[in-house]
Amino acid sequence: MADTLEGVVLDGKYKILKRLGQGGMAEVYLAHQENLERNVAIKLMHAFLVTEQDFLLRFKREARAMAAMSHPNIVAIYDFDVYGENTYYLVMEYVSGGSLKDKLTDLAQKGERMPLAQAVKLARQVAEALDYAHSRQMIHRDVKPANIMLNDRGDAILTDFGIVKLVGGQSMAYTATGALIGTPAYMSPEQALGKPGDGRSDIYSLGVLLFQMVTGQLPFDADTPLAIVLKHVNNPVPIPGTLNPDIPTGLQEIILRAMTKEPETRYQTAGEMAEALRHVDLTAPSGSFAIEGMTTATGLPLTTAIANPATETAPQLSIGTAAGTTQAPLTATETAAPPAPMPKKRPFWLFALLGIIAIAAVAGLLMSGILTGRDERDGEPTAVSNVAAATVTQTPSPISTSTTQSTGTAVPADTPDVVASAVAAIELTEQARPTGTATPSRTPTITPSPTPNRTVEFLSTCTDGVELVVAYTFQNTRFTAAPVETTFTANWTLKNSGSCPWPDDLQWSYVEGNKFGYEGDPIPVERALLTDEEITLKATFVAPNTVGTYESTWQLTDAAGNIFGTPITFSFSTYLPATATPTATNTPAVTATPTVVLSELNYAFDIFSCEYVGSDWRCTVRITPYGGAGGPYTILILDQPSGQATEFRGPWPVTYFAQARRCAAFNTEIRVIDDGSATDFSRHLYIDPDNQFEGGCTLP
Repeated sequence: MADTLEGVVLDGKYKILKRLGQGGMAEVYLAHQENLERNVAIKLMHAFLVTEQDFLLRFKREARAMAAMSHPNIVAIYDFDVYGENTYYLVMEYVSGGSLKDKLTDLAQKGERMPLAQAVKLARQVAEALDYAHSRQMIHRDVKPANIMLNDRGDAILTDFGIVKLVGGQSMAYTATGALIGTPAYMSPEQALGKPGDGRSDIYSLGVLLFQMVTGQLPFDADTPLAIVLKHVNNPVPIPGTLNPDIPTGLQEIILRAMTKEPETRYQTAGEMAEALRHVDLTAPSGSFAIEGMTTATGLPLTTAIANPATETAPQLSIGTAAGTTQAPLTATETAAPPAPMPKKRPFWLFALLGIIAIAAVAGLLMSGILTGRDERDGEPTAVSNVAAATVTQTPSPISTSTTQSTGTAVPADTPDVVASAVAAIELTEQARPTGTATPSRTPTITPSPTPNRTVEFLSTCTDGVELVVAYTFQNTRFTAAPVETTFTANWTLKNSGSCPWPDDLQWSYVEGNKFGYEGDPIPVERALLTDEEITLKATFVAPNTVGTYESTWQLTDAAGNIFGTPITFSFSTYLPATATPTATNTPAVTATPTVVLSELNYAFDIFSCEYVGSDWRCTVRITPYGGAGGPYTILILDQPSGQATEFRGPWPVTYFAQARRCAAFNTEIRVIDDGSATDFSRHLYIDPDNQFEGGCTLP
């Protein structure tokens, strides 16, 4: 698609400004929607896709499904149509903050990693978006940084929902031309094997994304896409703590569980993963853990110990007999006194493992030239020999074994006995495992050393922080006003801007200024918040009876009344609802001045009772215009055929019945005209019936 599209007006409404990017499925342009005076992003699908069977049918079906979704972390779809004869396009919300891919690239160029709290926040938001979409049978199938935009508040906005399904069909991992659908670096094993996958495939991709955000690199890399895909299918997932020792155990468990090879052992819903991310403790140190479904290259369950950076000891791997079994890793810093040797029956899998090690050792020797008589260069011993040798040196006396070489080939005397070393390492691991019959005489004596409590140290040095992200009225973050003497909903979005986690007993309390008629108890926060996490609190206020702007100061306190953070001051305005025929009064001009002060023109709405009406649903909506010069106002609801509108001229608020087909969203433009300032304002009223009926909308 040529750059000559710049300046073109699509469908008489969207003027193309510039190209933002392109990919294998589409090109994305920044455009200006002239009738609503807003910028939008337009995704134009490549023309060759139209030649695929049933593309038009899939395009219309999936575009409608995408447009019906309403979630703060999913990009909004405004429109779809065709340009020319074979170029189909989607019109969507324009997110100006760039992509997560751009963010990660910028950090990599600076040699930095994303802060853990920010990575967890973004992953949680994507998980919540996926959970919402999965509940509506929408699977993404291409979760990756390039499909995640960041808004001006740093929140994640997931894009391209349904695109993969749209171009390839629900049950296909490949297009008709044989191209693999999805991105190899983030592809789940089942997708790589040509299976359709489900929501758990998106969870795997999100696990890869979280791995990349906290370590600064992808879990699998290779020279070709096919090699990367094969690693996702066959190779164990690297332990994140070996790449970034600051990652706490709980976060590593979340990543590794999301990335297990079998979908049955992952989180079964994205909501479960979001909940785990919401409660992960980022102040906890690294430690030992085991993940069901994670295995070593030999197919045995994997138990991993990630060293605490404070101890400066290297990560160790040990082999367990069952998933979920945690073993005590041996490190060079342990100086345990040996207990009396106890006869121990070797487990049955030991012999199978020894056979595998022996075969690997012989193969390694053949490759290096030892068995063929060639000279061998001096080099580093194999990783197995290093681990085994390091383990053996910790043993006060050699471990005797009855295992002998199983090959008839002579081995040079200076060649490490790989099998015997592995046996020694495994037996030491078996001895280190705690048993139910242990007695004090058999417990290794470890030289005591002062162990700092990292959590206490952190909490003693971290700082409390509270930031007001936005205070707004009614149901939209752009509203900061209410009609005089009316009851309205006040909303505050608060952010943990400090380095200390918030306790779960905080409450939002009035301090001074205008109370807006509030006489209730302090508003509980109800949950702990990590750094950079946000929460929205609500209360019912009553607007003062005169026009103006009123300030109020609130603050967070704990259950004992102790102040947490600094007080926050916000302001709300009031305005006079317009009447159709304003009447003159003897009021002095000075008093009347506030009614003609121009402010942003907008409308507020409240949704009341909703009901099913045959094959439709219907909700009662109360709409109130405000701003501008105070009216008189006219509201046009463009809900009629051929662009005709339902018109209201007051008195305000007016009651309107929003109605749509059963379980379809109501999405209609509402225009407010202010005669006093000769201005107008338009935006869509979007109502998702799933949010209005308990348990979600149900089909007849």
